Amino acid sequence: MIIARVITSPANARVKLARQIRDDRKVRQHDGRFLAEGARLCKDLVDAGLQPAEVFAVTDKSDWCFEHLSSAVTIVSDEVMQSMTDELSPPGVLTIFSKPKREPDAGLELMSSATDSTNMPILILDGLREPGNLGACLRSAAAAGCPGAIIMAGSVDVWNPKVVRGAMGAHARIPLLEMDWASFRAMQSTFTSHSTAGRVIAAQAGGQMAHSNFLWHARSPTFLVIGAEAQGLSSDAVTCITHYVSIPLANKVESLNASVACGILLFEAARQASL
Repeated sequence: MIIARVITSPANARVKLARQIRDDRKVRQHDGRFLAEGARLCKDLVDAGLQPAEVFAVTDKSDWCFEHLSSAVTIVSDEVMQSMTDELSPPGVLTIFSKPKREPDAGLELMSSATDSTNMPILILDGLREPGNLGACLRSAAAAGCPGAIIMAGSVDVWNPKVVRGAMGAHARIPLLEMDWASFRAMQSTFTSHSTAGRVIAAQAGGQMAHSNFLWHARSPTFLVIGAEAQGLSSDAVTCITHYVSIPLANKVESLNASVACGILLFEAARQASL
């Protein structure tokens, strides 16, 4: 095992940069890296194909990190790990990863991939500001077999540590694109020149039909839009919706948590794909 050195001061420059990556969206954007904590999550990301840029661990986790994550591990004191952590109880393993690189035409590639035989919806997350909700939606998207997800401007940063924790490896398993609705419409317009723009679906009370009766698969790309529970869909999103579906609810319950609704809709699409 390569031990870079033992860091005992929270004022260390590398430790301060790790905190900046943890806390500051602009730093994550400029640096092109994000932070993940905990043995299970870090191993999930490595198993899914990401390579650690830097690994920090307390002493009793260092051998595990060397075996599963990286040949270079920086040992830090408990005090330093406490200063770096985003969790109430530090898990003892903190890894900085480089974000997966996306080509300029990644959006068009994503739309093309959504026309294959499985034809699962591409997930669009519109204005989700709660990190746990957004992370859970991405986790469901990966588990259901979505070709990718689009995170619209106005949402919480998809590389926020709490989102990464909630997504449990989805950041490395499916393409994640960040854009605004104007860029989405432009992408649709470009794709339409050699195919069809596709269907954009959202759930609302009193939708055109129950989600289980809707035919989720077609030869053109299908998009599922999930809006924030409190604010609902943005006005930009509403102008793009082509179909509304509803999830039948009992006991006069008016709505579901965004991530719960997302999972129900995606796994109904996956169920139909398996028939």
